[in-house]
Amino acid sequence: MSAGPSQASQSQQPGQPSTQNEAPITTGKALEAANNHFRRLKKRDSDRFVKAFVRIALASQQKRVPVKREDLVKTVLSQQNAKVFAAVFDRAQKVLRSVFALELVRLDSKHSNRRKDPKAKAQKEPTVRQEYILRSILPKHHQDFVASIIPVDDDKTAKDTLLRIVLSLVLAEKRLVSSGNLLKKEALTERDCRFVKEEYLDKLKNDETAQQQNAGSAEDYQWGPRAKVEFSEEEISVFVAKMFPVAETESVKAILSQKI
Repeated sequence: MSAGPSQASQSQQPGQPSTQNEAPITTGKALEAANNHFRRLKKRDSDRFVKAFVRIALASQQKRVPVKREDLVKTVLSQQNAKVFAAVFDRAQKVLRSVFALELVRLDSKHSNRRKDPKAKAQKEPTVRQEYILRSILPKHHQDFVASIIPVDDDKTAKDTLLRIVLSLVLAEKRLVSSGNLLKKEALTERDCRFVKEEYLDKLKNDETAQQQNAGSAEDYQWGPRAKVEFSEEEISVFVAKMFPVAETESVKAILSQKI
């Protein structure tokens, strides 16, 4: 899969830096303070920090793992220079955008692995994650052109197609599908469902379904944090609509766009 298949937010204009889930880590006086500390560094150190951030971001995308703030501080800056993190991140972001047409986007906080019971007491909001993945900021038609001139990787294409089908099924089931339906329709197994590990899917325990089926446990799946960054619901709706006759495409997209 590419570094970032698409813009996640339908409101975001293609080719423009995102505003949703995006760094800067800090703004205003805090960022100004980080920049002041950054300017006191030796140039060789400041350049090295920025290049290391960019290199780690690119490598992490190839491994399909998020970039963690704590890892960047530990492996690149050290606690002694942690105060310049926001300034280094900001400069690395500019390099990624201008040179690679990519940007780091913060992942949403992971959901609880148990479905919320409306009768239960209010649950604590998850803590904000300081983890990021890369996403393309190229306009869609430029992404399509790049994809057309790159040699086809059959394994990569197959995985991308399967992922889109899985996300389509979740969307068609009003954004939440039971494990039984998903595994049955796509012949996936718990062991092979790497989409959960890569955070394209969130797996939620469903105690109510387990009780109804007299089972020890049951799970539902919804779009995970990475899927929300790399794909938009509109893009997946278009993918599904292409499987239907032209006369039905608009009605298919309208059905998939309905909220719960």
